[in-house]
Amino acid sequence: MRGTSKTAVAAAVAVATAALTACGGGSGAGSDDAGGGPGQRADQRAGAGGPEAPELAVPEEFDNTGGWGVPASEGAEQFAVAPHAGALLFARVTGHGEPVTVHARDLATGAPLWQGEPVERLPGEKPLTEGRALHVTSKGEEDYAVLLTSGTEGADGVNKGSGVTRLHVYAVDASGTGAPERVIEVPGETGAGGYRVQPTDGLVYLPGAGAVDVSTGTTREVPAAERKAPADAEGCRAGFSDCDANPSVMAVTADGPLVNGADMFWRGGPGGWSSADAAVRPGELTDEHDSARVLAYLNGRAVVQWEAEWEGPGANVVSLHDGADGAVEASVTCAQEWLPGSTREDVTGPRLSADGRYLHLDTVLFDLERGEGHCFGPTEERRSVTLTAVDAARGTAYGFSPPTGHFEPQTPARVALADGAAEALPEGVLLPEYVDGDVALFDVDSATEGGDGFDVVVYARR
Repeated sequence: MRGTSKTAVAAAVAVATAALTACGGGSGAGSDDAGGGPGQRADQRAGAGGPEAPELAVPEEFDNTGGWGVPASEGAEQFAVAPHAGALLFARVTGHGEPVTVHARDLATGAPLWQGEPVERLPGEKPLTEGRALHVTSKGEEDYAVLLTSGTEGADGVNKGSGVTRLHVYAVDASGTGAPERVIEVPGETGAGGYRVQPTDGLVYLPGAGAVDVSTGTTREVPAAERKAPADAEGCRAGFSDCDANPSVMAVTADGPLVNGADMFWRGGPGGWSSADAAVRPGELTDEHDSARVLAYLNGRAVVQWEAEWEGPGANVVSLHDGADGAVEASVTCAQEWLPGSTREDVTGPRLSADGRYLHLDTVLFDLERGEGHCFGPTEERRSVTLTAVDAARGTAYGFSPPTGHFEPQTPARVALADGAAEALPEGVLLPEYVDGDVALFDVDSATEGGDGFDVVVYARR
C-alpha cells in the first residue's frame, strides 16, 4: 500500500518540483549544471549509466524496455530529486547504526555523479525508516542536499548527555567524493521528523520558531511578537484559549512569517492579516467546527486547507493565497473518499508539475496558468482519483482510486487534463511519482511486493 515505502519518494518529489519552478527552470533532467559542467554531463550521457531496470508494468506512454534503477541491494533508504542539477539522490546505509552516505546519480541515465563521505550516526538516533532525513532545497538555481542526523552526545552511565541535531549540507553540483559543504549544528534532539524544509528558499525550519539558511549556515529566529496573530484577527480571542497560544511558523516571507494557530492562520509582522481576512467566503468562518491551516508555501503562494461546515459535513476546501496580502488566487471544494482505516493526513502533495503550471494535492488540482481549481473527488459516475504526478507536456495526470474494502488493491488511473476524463489502467501498473523532460521516476518498493529487487526505476517517455 502507498505510504509505507522505506524509500519515501513522494515527499521528496514535492520539494523537487517546487524548487525547480521557483526559478522558472525547464527540464531538470536535461540541464547542464550538474556533475561538473556541460562537458562532463555529455560524456556521462554517452557512457555507461546506472543498473539496468527490469521491465515492469507502467503506463504505455513510458518505455519499460530500457531505463535504469536503484537495486534494493544498494541499501538505499530515502530518495530525493534535485531539479536544477537533474540528479537523483539517495541515502545509503549498510546496517543498523552504520554510517550513512549520500549518493547522487544522473536522473536520466543513472550515471554516478558523486558520493559523500560516511556520516556517523549519533547515539540514540532513530533508523532512517522512521522519519525523512534526506531533503533537497534550492536557493536561486543552486540545489542543496540536506541530511539530518539527530541524537544524544556526552551520555554515559552517570550523565544523560545533551541532544543535538546536525544538518549535513551538500552542493548537488559537486563531483567526486568528499565531505559536506558545511555541517550546521543545532541544539536539541527531535528526530528528523521534527524539521521542515522550505523547498524554494534554501531554508530548513527548526522546531519552534527558527529557520536555517543552508546556503550560508545562518540561523534566523522569528521573534515572539511576529508570531502573534494580528490584534484584530477575528475569532482569535473567542475560544477557550487564544489562537496564537501555540503558534507554528510555516514560512518566512519577505513581508513576515506565515503562521498556523488553533483553527486559523495568519501572516505576522507589520501589515499582517489573518485567515478571517483571507477567507474563501468572507464572513462564513463563524461555525466552531470551521478551521483553516496552511499546508505548504510554494513560490510565494500559501496552500490552505479549510474544513468548512457551510459546504456540508466533511467538506474540504483547498485554496491558493498570495503570501503577501492573503488574496485568494483560486479555490475548489472537493469531497473526500477516505480509504478504510485512513485519516485526513493520508494524502499526497502538495506537488507542482515540473513546468510549474499545475499544483495537485490529493484529489485536487490547480491550473496556475488559468487560475482554476479542479476536483477529482467522487461523483455519481466515478470514484475519487488521488493524483500522484502530472505530465504537463502531454496534459496527463496519474493517480489511483481507493480500494473498495480491506485487502483490496487500489486501481491505477490516467486523467486527461483537458476535460477531466479518467480511465482505469490495468491492475498492477506502476504510477509515476515524478515526470520531467523525457523521463519518469517510479517508486517500485512502495507499490509492489518486494519491489522486484529494485527500490526505484526511471523510464524514458515513448
